[in-house]
Amino acid sequence: MWFSSLCCFIVCCRYVPDRSYLAALTAHLQTQLRLCDADALSMALWALAALQQPLPSESWGAAWCAAALAEADGFGPQALAHGLAGMAALKVQPSVGLMQSLTLAASGCLSSFSCMELGLMVAALADLHWRPSDTWREVSEALIYIYLDVWACRCQ
Repeated sequence: MWFSSLCCFIVCCRYVPDRSYLAALTAHLQTQLRLCDADALSMALWALAALQQPLPSESWGAAWCAAALAEADGFGPQALAHGLAGMAALKVQPSVGLMQSLTLAASGCLSSFSCMELGLMVAALADLHWRPSDTWREVSEALIYIYLDVWACRCQ
């Protein structure tokens, strides 16, 4: 989706657009969220958070959550990390169904997460006050310990 790419470009250039311009962009995006795939959804939310902008409105957050729920199966490691971090930073109030769907999606690809993605996702889950199942936490903790061991070996 072009909006997500535009937001990421704005962030990468460290340009903070005029509030009225950003308001127009986010208003347009709200009408297009249901057409976005998981990567575009996560990029849009991450970019708004990176621009240190507040959530445009509660209805915008609800529309994002509805679109994310519809695309939950398409969230991979990067989209999960950035989408969850964006939700936490913008204080989006996700439904239990969305959080269950996203943690289920994460379960299917936990071994594909980079150390940064896994750390970002775990921190975001904590900020969102979401407690995944014990099994999910055990698997993610085991991966964190593996990453810490690898990191420790590289530092020696």
